[in-house]
Amino acid sequence: MATEPDATPGDALRSILRGPAARRPRGRAPAAASSAHPRPRPASDPPVSEVHVDLVTGRLVMTGRLDVRTTHLLYDAISALLTARHPTWTVDVGGLTHVDDAGVRVLLGAYRRAVRHGRRITLRGASPALRHALTLLRLDRHVLLGEEAAPGDPGAGPGPGGPP
Repeated sequence: MATEPDATPGDALRSILRGPAARRPRGRAPAAASSAHPRPRPASDPPVSEVHVDLVTGRLVMTGRLDVRTTHLLYDAISALLTARHPTWTVDVGGLTHVDDAGVRVLLGAYRRAVRHGRRITLRGASPALRHALTLLRLDRHVLLGEEAAPGDPGAGPGPGGPP
């Protein structure tokens, strides 16, 4: 085994004992592990996402973000509602600060699970952007019952009971 000219025999032995993954050229600092020191959240980030479930009334209240990192919260809440056997569910999404495509997909999945188990789900307090996404999926007619579209909402059609 060849060693660098300025390396001592002890360096070569330590390199062999540490294994090939630990061998790095001299002069380079090892890369810091991203999970070793988690970065603190900036003050501008919204609070942690939460889902509150009322099994008696079949109501969910969501706050924070509904994105790829928090979709499991809604999935678990829907699972809890399935055990309560309440026929209608109301999901208050007015406290959501952000919904990405994964969030819309989990809302679609919640609708499918409700229908599959003979339940009805209604969203309350949906933002114009969320209403628009639900309209594009043609889900607005099923989950936004009784919610009127905001004036000027480009994706919103007439509310339920309005002209087609």
